[in-house]
Amino acid sequence: MSESLEANGCKSLGIYRDAERLAGAYRRARQAALLLFAVVRDMRVNLDGLLQESDEAQGLGASMPTM
Repeated sequence: MSESLEANGCKSLGIYRDAERLAGAYRRARQAALLLFAVVRDMRVNLDGLLQESDEAQGLGASMPTM
């Protein structure tokens, strides 16, 4: 009887460790996704600014809508 309890305890501990690893992997993936989103957003803002400057230099002004 105690052997099965010990085996269940070890199994539970293994599941707990797997859950911790999975949670850690999720946090790292989420951080990476947020960082990627921020980089893409900054690139888009910079590109929009460059396009607006180019339009102004060509005399187009604000005739072209930006997103």
